[in-house]
Amino acid sequence: EDGMVAVPREETGAAFSEHVCDVRDAAEATVLAVRSEAAVGQAINIAGPEPFLYTEAGPKLAAEMGVRWAEGRCRGIHSYGLSIEKARKLLGYRPRYGVMDSLKEALLNWKTPK
Repeated sequence: EDGMVAVPREETGAAFSEHVCDVRDAAEATVLAVRSEAAVGQAINIAGPEPFLYTEAGPKLAAEMGVRWAEGRCRGIHSYGLSIEKARKLLGYRPRYGVMDSLKEALLNWKTPK
């Protein structure tokens, strides 16, 4: 067996979602903030285009990797999403990379011999 993708669920059994950010979008947001007078003194959320569900991304990742996946309930985890409207308005931030874009890029780097 070459591995398995874990697909977490909340303790209640509800699908678990997170709102993460690809490093390429984070870097772009940093440049936009440094160049923006409107950003001075502001707290601004930076995240990807939208939250994702592990129950959707996990099986897709497993298929890309050619491995199995399994769901499990986890204690102490809670779904969340972030509003990036302030970043859109103040900075012109437009995230381009969803979680599957990030994971596919990571897999390309993982599969490529160094």
